[in-house]
Amino acid sequence: MIQTVYKSNTSDSVSTSRLLPGTHYEIWVHAIYVDDVKSRPARTFITTGLPVPENFHISRIIETSVVMGWKMAKFQMHDDSRTLVYHVRVSDELGNLVGQHLIQNTSIQSYLAADNQTIGCSINNLTPGRRHNATLQIFLGTSVESNVSKVEFQTRRVRLSLDVSFVVEISPALRHSEVVGAKEFLKSLASAFDHDAPGVVKFGLIQLSNHPIEMISMQKKSDQNIIKQNLNSLFPMGGSSVLKPEEFKETVVEAFKHARSGVPRIMVLLVTNQHYTNLMPESEEDFADKGITSIVLQMALNTEAPYSNQSVMHRYVLSAFDQLHLVVNHVVIDAIRSQQYPLPLIERERDLKPHAVAVFRDTTGNNVAEWWAASEWPEHYRMRVADEAGDVWKRNVTVRRRVHYRYRFMGNLATSTPYFFILEAYSRDNKSAAITVDMETDSVGKLIGIRRSKVDANHLLNPKHVMLPNGQCCSRHKDKPLKLKARHVKHLSAASKKVGTCMHSGSNVIFLVDGSNTTSNTTFDQIKQGLKKLVKNLHLEGINKLAEAKKRQFLRRGILFKIPKVMTHGVGMSVVQYSQLQAQHLPLLTKLTTKQVTRSIDDARQLGGLPHLDQALRFLQKNALGKYSFSSRDIVVLITSSKSRQRTLKRSQDIKNTGARIITIDLNALNYDWTSQLASPPRTRYSFQLTNGSDFSSDAINNMIQTSICKAASRRLKSSKKTISKKSTDVVSYSNHLKPTAKIEVDWSKLVPSSKSLSGDVVLPPDDNVGNYLSPTSTEHLSGGSKSLDRDKPADLQQVSEANRKHEKKRKELL
Repeated sequence: MIQTVYKSNTSDSVSTSRLLPGTHYEIWVHAIYVDDVKSRPARTFITTGLPVPENFHISRIIETSVVMGWKMAKFQMHDDSRTLVYHVRVSDELGNLVGQHLIQNTSIQSYLAADNQTIGCSINNLTPGRRHNATLQIFLGTSVESNVSKVEFQTRRVRLSLDVSFVVEISPALRHSEVVGAKEFLKSLASAFDHDAPGVVKFGLIQLSNHPIEMISMQKKSDQNIIKQNLNSLFPMGGSSVLKPEEFKETVVEAFKHARSGVPRIMVLLVTNQHYTNLMPESEEDFADKGITSIVLQMALNTEAPYSNQSVMHRYVLSAFDQLHLVVNHVVIDAIRSQQYPLPLIERERDLKPHAVAVFRDTTGNNVAEWWAASEWPEHYRMRVADEAGDVWKRNVTVRRRVHYRYRFMGNLATSTPYFFILEAYSRDNKSAAITVDMETDSVGKLIGIRRSKVDANHLLNPKHVMLPNGQCCSRHKDKPLKLKARHVKHLSAASKKVGTCMHSGSNVIFLVDGSNTTSNTTFDQIKQGLKKLVKNLHLEGINKLAEAKKRQFLRRGILFKIPKVMTHGVGMSVVQYSQLQAQHLPLLTKLTTKQVTRSIDDARQLGGLPHLDQALRFLQKNALGKYSFSSRDIVVLITSSKSRQRTLKRSQDIKNTGARIITIDLNALNYDWTSQLASPPRTRYSFQLTNGSDFSSDAINNMIQTSICKAASRRLKSSKKTISKKSTDVVSYSNHLKPTAKIEVDWSKLVPSSKSLSGDVVLPPDDNVGNYLSPTSTEHLSGGSKSLDRDKPADLQQVSEANRKHEKKRKELL
C-alpha cells in the first residue's frame, strides 16, 4: 500500500504526489457508508512514465564511428534492485539499423565521464560520409520505457588519395527496384569519400556492354554532383556477356590510363547477371601487377562468405540487392586498406615519383620547372608539355644526382591556352612514375603565376588520420613524438652554420601581411621588398636542401622512423595577406626555393578594404598552423598598420597556447601598445615598432627581425639538473632606464655586422625621444663601438649592461 486518501461525499477527484517514475500502480476507490459499510472497489491501473534523457549530444565524429553522451538519469524507485537500461540505436538515412548499445545501471561506472554525471558510449562500423539518426531511450524492467531523444549527425568522409573506377553491369533482366538499389549503392560508395579537398580521391565510371562506355574519365577531377548525375543516368544495357576476359582487361587498364603515380588504384566491379569469372582474368595477380586492387560484388542465388586477399582481391557474393547497403562500409574499408598495404608497383612508383614540382616564369622571362628528387635515383627524366590535343613539346634529360633540379623548357606557348606539364622519372628496369602540373598562359603567351603539383593527402604528416572500425589508423607506422637528443641539436646547429643562417630545421614561418586601406600602396611595396630580403637572408632553400639530403641518408640506412621529424622537416613558409578577406599567395610548403618565394611575393596585389585580423588568424588556424606535424613549430610574423578588435587578443592567445610563436611588426607607432599584446613573451624580443614601410626593408631592422625568427625557431634540451628560471630569461629594456630627454646615437654598421647574425635580444623602446632602436648585445657584436657607447652611458644604464652580460654568460654555461 502506497497511500490511502479519504475524501468527502462532495468530492469526485483525488491527487497525490507519492507516485514514482516507471511504476505500475493499481488504484481502488471505495464508497464508505454509515457504520463503516464499504462498497465493492472500482479499480483501475496506471503506469507512470520515465524521464526523457537530458543533453543527448554528439561529442566526436570520425569516419567509421561516433561518440555520444547524455546526462545520467536520477530518480527514486520503490525497488532499487530493478534494472535500468539505456538503449542507444543508430540508423542510416534509409532507416536501416546499423548499430546499437545497451548500458545497464549495474555497469554504468565504466561509461561515466570525469564529472560522474555524463554517460558516454561509441558506435562503430559506420559508413563514412553518410547521414545517421541516433535515438536514446530509458527502459526500466521489460515494460516501462521513456520517450525518445533524437540527434542527427553525418560521419566524416574519407580524405585519402585514391583512384577509384566503378565498372558496372546493369542487366536488362533486372527489375526497376533492383536497378535503383544498384544506383543507390554506388552513390553511397561515392559519398563516402571527400571530393573537394586537393589531392584526394578521383573517380571513373564505366558501364559494361558489348562496347563498354566510359561515362566519367579520370583525366579530370569530378565533383560529387557530377558523379551522382552520371550514376543516376545509368540504364539497363545488354551485351556484357559477350565480353572476353582479354577485352575486359584492356577496358580496365585503359580506365586507369590517367591514374596518378604512387596512388592506389581500385576497381569496383558490380556484376548483376553473370558470374564474375566470365570477365576477370584467371590469375588475381594480372590486375595486381599493374597496381590495381580488385573489389568484386557478385549478385547470385545464395550468399557466400566474403573473400579477401590483402590489397589484391576482395569479393562479396550477395543474394539480394537490398543487401548491398550492408557491404558499403566493408568496400570503403577495403579501399582504405589498399593505402595501408599498397601493392608492390604502387610502392615502387612512390619511391620513383618526383616531389614538389613547380612551373613558373622566372625574372629573366624564361619558363622554368623545378622539382625535388625522388627517394630512388631515376636513370633519366622525360618532360612533356601537352594541351588538350596532345603533346606540343617533349624532351628526355639525363642529369646528375642532386636533391633539387631546375630546368628551362619550351618558351613559345600559345596565348590564353591551358597546358599540362608532365614530368616522368624512369628507372633502369624501365619502371616509371609521372607527376602532372596544370598551367595556363595569359593573352601574351606568358605563364600565369606559379603552379605546383598537388600534394597527395596520403603523404601529409597530419595528426587527423582516417580511423578504421577497429580503432587503428590507415598508416602502418604511426607518427610518434620522438624526443630530440643532444646529437640532434648539434646536427641542427651544424647544418645552419654550414648554410650560413641562424634558422633551424623543423619550423614553419607564416607571414601575415596587412593589405587593407590602412596600408598605403608605397608601404605595401616596401613590405614586399623587405619580405624578399628577409627570405634571402634566412637561406630557407639551403636548409630545405640539407634536410632533404639528410632524409635520403636516413632512408637509405633504414633508420628514418627512428629520427625525430624535426630533423628532416626543413623550413616551411607561407605568405597570407588579409583585409576583409584573406589571400594565400603562398601555401604552407617546405620544399621551396628562393626563386619560387620571390615570384609568389611579386605576384601579390594589395586587397584593400577594412582590416579584419581576427578572421585572418582564424584562417591561419584552419589552413596553415599545424598543417604538417606536431613536430614542427609555427612562427607567425604579423606585419600590420591597423588596430585590431578586442577579441583578436583571445584568438592570438589560442594560437600561442598551441606552442606557436607570434612576432608583431607595427608600422604605425600609435598602435604599438595594442599590437605588442599580440606578440609572444618576451615582447621586447618578439614585438617591433616601426614608423613606416621603409624601416622594414632596411638592413638593420631586417637583421633584427631575422634574429627574432631564429630565436623563436630555436630548440633547447630540457635539463633536470639545471633549469633557467622565468625571471632569468626576462630582458631588461634600456628604455626603462633612460630619461625622457636622453638621446643616444648608434652606428648600425658596428651594431649589426653584415657577416654575422645578431645574437642578442631586440629591445624596442616605446619612447619616441629615444631615437633609434637599441639591442643589448654582447660586446663582441658591438666591436669597437661598444666601448665608446659604455663611456657615454649613465651609471644606472652601465649597471644594466653589466647585468645583461652576466646573464648572457650564465645562460651559455647552462645551455
